[in-house]
Amino acid sequence: MTVKRDTRKGLGVHAVSAGRSVMRRQRHVVIGGGSGFIGSALSAAARARGDTVTLISRTAGPGRITWDDLAEHGLPACDAVVNLAGRHILDLTRRWDAAYRDEVISSRIETTKRLVTALNRSPSPPEVFVSTAGKCFYGTRELDAPEAYPELDEHSKPMGLDFPAELVGRWEAAADGVDGTRIRHVKVRVGVVLGKVERKSRIGRLWRIGLARGFLPIIRLPFCLGIGASIGTGKQPLPWIHIDDMIGILLHVIDRPDTRGLYNAVSPGIVTNRQFTELSGGA
Repeated sequence: MTVKRDTRKGLGVHAVSAGRSVMRRQRHVVIGGGSGFIGSALSAAARARGDTVTLISRTAGPGRITWDDLAEHGLPACDAVVNLAGRHILDLTRRWDAAYRDEVISSRIETTKRLVTALNRSPSPPEVFVSTAGKCFYGTRELDAPEAYPELDEHSKPMGLDFPAELVGRWEAAADGVDGTRIRHVKVRVGVVLGKVERKSRIGRLWRIGLARGFLPIIRLPFCLGIGASIGTGKQPLPWIHIDDMIGILLHVIDRPDTRGLYNAVSPGIVTNRQFTELSGGA
């Protein structure tokens, strides 16, 4: 298969395979929370294939609108909306207290409600709304020593209700307010997203430290110091996904009109906390 770029207005790349050409229309993608780890990678990938990207952000700037702009002026004309907005539940610079807990809730639920309101009020809504939430929906519970952790799929019910599970449930409920008769709604539950660690300096290569985004910076330091360890029994599952696969899934559900409903964005099989710890220690 070869890939060519069409210079005619409104058309992007097209693939030529077995003597036939398949056109892919350029899209305008609006991303809520587009400056984060996943959002930045999605923006870059969408632009690289010829799409136009507008970010919804707390600060104004080129190629951006603010959440206040969204509430006042509504959604710009676009083909797809992806919501990735929300403060990370783990912020080492912040004390975990009631105030920060409320910030986490508001940053995910209230922004989603604003976006859903704008989508429903749009006279010409986008084709697809992709809402994201965490794999924490399934909750946690303590297992007996010989008991294996069950495999969970999109139809599984929460095993236990803790704060992350409650948060995801409320987050998804806010997204479910979108008018599904006018807009195709895809819900993606995202695992722990991992990316490459860049070790550019000699010291970085020697001490196995470097630049990374996403979950890795939060957990890397103990391993770099040789004191990383598994948590408790180490039997807890750690559903993960590589950033490249995460972006591939998002672009796939944007492009494919036959995708709708719920998807888990995780790697196949179950990796335990202990297995992940041992692999991280040797990386």
